[in-house]
Amino acid sequence: MPSAIPSYSERSDLVDETLAVVVLVGMQNAKDRLNQINEYYFDRCNYFYEFQSVSLEDIGQITREVMSVDCNEAMVKYIHHNSAGNLRKAVKIIHMLECQYKVNPIQAMNDVLAQGAL
Repeated sequence: MPSAIPSYSERSDLVDETLAVVVLVGMQNAKDRLNQINEYYFDRCNYFYEFQSVSLEDIGQITREVMSVDCNEAMVKYIHHNSAGNLRKAVKIIHMLECQYKVNPIQAMNDVLAQGAL
């Protein structure tokens, strides 16, 4: 009589045949930890990516492509400085600046210049 619970090799064959993709995001040292924890899973990993800080040039390009208001160099520097290279923070700051700029563009620029981050 066959066992109701599949063996380890049967389970691994099923997983290998499903072609499922798993993405782990935000775990520092994931590559080393995964290798230490379980070499079997590590062998099935194809790519490891390391996120880099967003550069001033990257922020400038993003603002030109996504902002619905004109973004001058002072605003780009403000976003870069206050996001500390974190893209998620940069997007939040961009959204905040766009909202402020649409209501009162002069006040929005004065706020940026008053921060002294330039």
